[in-house]
Amino acid sequence: MGLRSTKFKNAHGLTEIGHYSTAKDMLLLARRLMLDYPQYFNIFGRIETFASGKTIKSTNYKFLR
Repeated sequence: MGLRSTKFKNAHGLTEIGHYSTAKDMLLLARRLMLDYPQYFNIFGRIETFASGKTIKSTNYKFLR
């Protein structure tokens, strides 16, 4: 994909020693996600969702508004 300044140490994206990326690489990753899987793109734009009977707010809710 051309992610030249990214190294993922785990699948969930939370902090871990040696885990890093750049804004440019995240843009490239988001673009591939949007182009390759447009049927799922509405999920990532949600401000909140319901799971296990609870409302869960996105960690990006300020950005999304």
